[in-house]
Amino acid sequence: MIELNRCSGTLRILTLSVYPRSMSHHRINITLPTETLQELDKFVPKGDRSRFIHAAIQAYLSQMQTEKLRQQLKEGAIRRAERDRQLADDWLVLEEEAWQQNAN
Repeated sequence: MIELNRCSGTLRILTLSVYPRSMSHHRINITLPTETLQELDKFVPKGDRSRFIHAAIQAYLSQMQTEKLRQQLKEGAIRRAERDRQLADDWLVLEEEAWQQNAN
């Protein structure tokens, strides 16, 4: 975060870490297409590349996990659809009988 104090004319730069203090770090080498690196450099200072890539990977993994869960829920609903339909039919018969008995 960059903060300018107009009264004193001072500029304060605060950096916040996205890493938990207990997280260990490992140096890796990655290869990116030139165009991707140029786009990265437009938005992220060279000293913040690791932090940005870490945040991007975390966001992507979270999105993948959400999509995987959504797919599992959909598959489960499809697998249970016939059973659920049968249960609803069974209860409908019982409800109709109860209505007829209460109506008399």
